[in-house]
Amino acid sequence: MRYSEFKIIIKILAAALIMVFIYIVFPFIDVFAYSVAFSYMALPIYNFLRRFFNPSVSSFLSISLFIVPIVLVTLYSLFIMFKLLASINFDSIINFIQQYNYIDINYLSTYSKYFEGFITSLISTIPQKILDLSYLALKLIMIIFITYYFLKDRDKVKRAILKITPTEYEREIEIFMYYLDEIYKNLFISCVTLSIIVGILAYVLYFIFSLPYPELLALLTALFALLPIIGAWMVYIPAALYLSIYNPIKGLILALLSFIFLNIVPDYILRPYIVSKDTDIHPVFIVIAFLISPLTLGLAGFALGPIIVGLIYAFYLAKYRDKKI
Repeated sequence: MRYSEFKIIIKILAAALIMVFIYIVFPFIDVFAYSVAFSYMALPIYNFLRRFFNPSVSSFLSISLFIVPIVLVTLYSLFIMFKLLASINFDSIINFIQQYNYIDINYLSTYSKYFEGFITSLISTIPQKILDLSYLALKLIMIIFITYYFLKDRDKVKRAILKITPTEYEREIEIFMYYLDEIYKNLFISCVTLSIIVGILAYVLYFIFSLPYPELLALLTALFALLPIIGAWMVYIPAALYLSIYNPIKGLILALLSFIFLNIVPDYILRPYIVSKDTDIHPVFIVIAFLISPLTLGLAGFALGPIIVGLIYAFYLAKYRDKKI
């Protein structure tokens, strides 16, 4: 066999292996996207800890500082939720329904068969829901694992990319990666900044409306605010419904003000301002990255959107605006 023929066979084999690898990991592209996002969110903590610890310890502590508070807040929230449900006066709810003639209590038995059918169908889906939750838990574990190594070996990854790059393109790739790194830092760290702002605004609203546990509700709102669209309404809508049990007008006002100050203002005013201030990305691209992408790609879009927009904009900066490659 000639050397040229052998090289062709090796290239075909390498291409086939790459295609198989892509086929294997593609269903988990959201895992890698979220790992990239969380690694950049944790990067300021990691850089600070690197002054005192080695990369492995710094990565572990950085991820722990994200995960442990979230787990504790979630568990405490579940405890408070059950406590609040137990404290609800259901007699007042029934009186409220009768007062406004929403449902005639005398005819509630008519709908019992529909309720039973709903419960039956719900029970039949429990096995599938358990499988879905198991799959989600597996993905969360993989995200934590990959995020750890993205933080720990980020410099090694850059060096590995440059090592397999042809010599004549090393400078261009290095410049492109520099732009990409800076854009990702600003895009994902801005999510944390915005989350903190939303948490502060939420606390003010919850405190004004005298909701129980305003600090906890504000923390939950800040956590959900990391995910645009899904975001803050996952907390303030249940809070407004809870308030509506005792005062429907106050509940409606809380929902309206929360929608304005915890959704519209952060997503359409603050986010474009914070991101474009440091990266000079046009607000339209920010809306595409953080709002349109999740609507198109689902949950994976929360991380894939910024990653794709960042790739495009980094290439534009390096190739056309600054003309460094």
